[in-house]
Amino acid sequence: MTDENGRFELKGIPDGNCRLVIKYDAFCPANAKARIDRHASTKKTLIAHMRPGGIDTCSYLELK
Repeated sequence: MTDENGRFELKGIPDGNCRLVIKYDAFCPANAKARIDRHASTKKTLIAHMRPGGIDTCSYLELK
């Protein structure tokens, strides 16, 4: 779940590879492989590009 600004934080997930899936009604799901590293020296921002469902291209994630 996100806050009122669309922000979220991943907590309690063990280090390693995973797949992150973001869903919102009427939009294509966005999903990507991710690597969790709680010991990383910097935080990353994950931007979800959500597109309306029913079109030829779907949503995607971008790590910055």
